[in-house]
Amino acid sequence: RQEVEYRVVETYYAALMNQRGVQVADEQIRLSEKQLDLARVRFESGTVARLDVLQAEVELANAKARRIQAKAQVDASMQALRTVLSLPQTQALVLEGSLDEPVVGHAREELDRELPKRPDLQAYNAHRDTAQYAANLANGEWKPSLAFVGNMQYQQDNLNQLLSANNQSYTFGIQLNVPLFSAPGAAARRSIAQSQMRQAEHGLKYATDNARLELESAWTALESSAEVVSTQEKALELARESVQIAQVSYENGVITSAELNDAQVRLLQTEWLLMQAKYARITAAARAKVAAGLSS
Repeated sequence: RQEVEYRVVETYYAALMNQRGVQVADEQIRLSEKQLDLARVRFESGTVARLDVLQAEVELANAKARRIQAKAQVDASMQALRTVLSLPQTQALVLEGSLDEPVVGHAREELDRELPKRPDLQAYNAHRDTAQYAANLANGEWKPSLAFVGNMQYQQDNLNQLLSANNQSYTFGIQLNVPLFSAPGAAARRSIAQSQMRQAEHGLKYATDNARLELESAWTALESSAEVVSTQEKALELARESVQIAQVSYENGVITSAELNDAQVRLLQTEWLLMQAKYARITAAARAKVAAGLSS
């Protein structure tokens, strides 16, 4: 169940990221169209060669091709989301929310405390306890037992004299049971139970080590993605300012169309990297919960 919950989070925000990728592609088309218009105006005025116009047209065509690819990625991610949710592929979906939502996580100390409660670790503990009980039962089967036995008997046809002491008889004895023939079978069952117990203990240790590694990896990814988000947000502000300066410079003939295109490409790449970092931060937080055995 926890893995399915994580898979839903992963595919849902992947679809959101791909939808935002289409918006980035649309923005690139808008910038390319604006650059093409500027190149045509400057070509008609004789300030640039026709090469600038051709380069702008090529860049616009490439931007439209990238939008087609982004739209295909959206369709594929929506199909994956329908599959995870067990919905028909024809089911219409409208995604709400964004990658900018605050990530609700847990402190590392809390995750470490919850780690032993993981379902797989609890299952190994249950297997070990069951094997221990089976070994104890097998130990009791092949050991001799000593019992003190007593009987009291009443015998009287007349109900009025039923409790008379003359009609009572007592029998006492000591019973010793030595399981001579059941000892080999009990010993074999004890050996099997002990082997199962050791196997469960080794499995528990292996699963615990893997769980700690999984939690550590998810936590490291969460911390690194949070730092990348902060860095890319600052880089995005600088990239937008750079594009604005480049557009003014190109209009005034200070820089070439290639330099303007480079500034626009850097802006779009920075924006896409920021979305990927936000997606990685969300999935890393969800993965850390699963690694610690917490439900979403």
